Amino acid sequence: MANGKNQLKVLYIITSGNLGGAQVHLNELISGLSENIKAYVIMGERLWLWDEMTKLNVQLFHLESLVRSISVVDDIKSIFYLTKIINEVRPDLIHCHSSKAGFLGRIAGKICCIPIVFTVHGWAFTEGVSLKKRVVYRMLERMAAKWTSKVICVSEYDRQLGLEAMPESGHKLVTIHNGIRDMAPTQKNNCEKHAVLRLIMVARFSQPKEQTSLIQAVDLLKKQGIRFHLTFVGEGPELVRNQKLAEALQLSDDVQFLGSRLDVDKILSCHDIFVLISKWEGLPISILEAMQQGMPVIATNVGGVCEEVSAGETGFLIPPGDLEGLVDCLRELHDNTNLRVKMGISSRERFAQLFTLEAMLVKTLAVYAEATIAKRNRN
Repeated sequence: MANGKNQLKVLYIITSGNLGGAQVHLNELISGLSENIKAYVIMGERLWLWDEMTKLNVQLFHLESLVRSISVVDDIKSIFYLTKIINEVRPDLIHCHSSKAGFLGRIAGKICCIPIVFTVHGWAFTEGVSLKKRVVYRMLERMAAKWTSKVICVSEYDRQLGLEAMPESGHKLVTIHNGIRDMAPTQKNNCEKHAVLRLIMVARFSQPKEQTSLIQAVDLLKKQGIRFHLTFVGEGPELVRNQKLAEALQLSDDVQFLGSRLDVDKILSCHDIFVLISKWEGLPISILEAMQQGMPVIATNVGGVCEEVSAGETGFLIPPGDLEGLVDCLRELHDNTNLRVKMGISSRERFAQLFTLEAMLVKTLAVYAEATIAKRNRN
């Protein structure tokens, strides 16, 4: 990303750099930008994403006060420093990610009169969130939408949710599905041969994820004489509780906790079925990673998940909280090898058709052009 007079300068703002869906999305996006775009990133916590951006020689700004929790002092401080950085960089466009950075970043962008794009990685007022929080977050997002040039929703589900909450800003909402690099599935040649099918769930151990349900399902199936080996990838505040549950159910030999990993593609390639159990979602990148590897997927039918998983063709969708349904789907894939293979092939094909990085980039750059042209026309 060399400097040049004709470069579009885009300032990205995100709350945390921890390894998660929004961070993977932003890393994919920035790594795929052409030399015609100069990227800058403001980040609260200097974690995984900070290191990835450093590798790309992106100019970084650490804003310590930009934290996920609500703090009047920190939030006011963040707005002050955000405006200071914006005036220093003088970007052509600001692109905000995550709810907190999205709100504070849009305030700062409005103060500095810079066009703003906000990507919604699942609305903070989505189904599954408490009613009190939904009311507050809906009001805040409706306010912030007025300062926003374009709002990118990673699923059509979220766009429809946004239309209901802020109909006056409906013309600003656009759906652009998450996309990741289309690489050939990792060869399974190096994987050990296993006597039982291997399940995997890649997700942080915190809300809205529900790893507990998957552990309970494996326990119920084991009591029926059906064995699975279950692998969890991820960390978080609920990790210890789930480890203790596995021990209490005497599943220590059946359930493995790998923690946070950077070689997810290789780990996925040595498993047979991907599972994601959640209370709510945007458009999970972990499912796309599994589809890229040609895996059948069992997932909770929340948010934009049904836009990724084609029920009955690439996997199964179950209602939230349906433990019995989860058990039935696992049993069916266990008993029907042909179905499992067929769904895996269809999953890979669906990924290549709809969820590549190239497709996401083309649509995102079109949004950038529309936002910056509108600004120039107003001037």
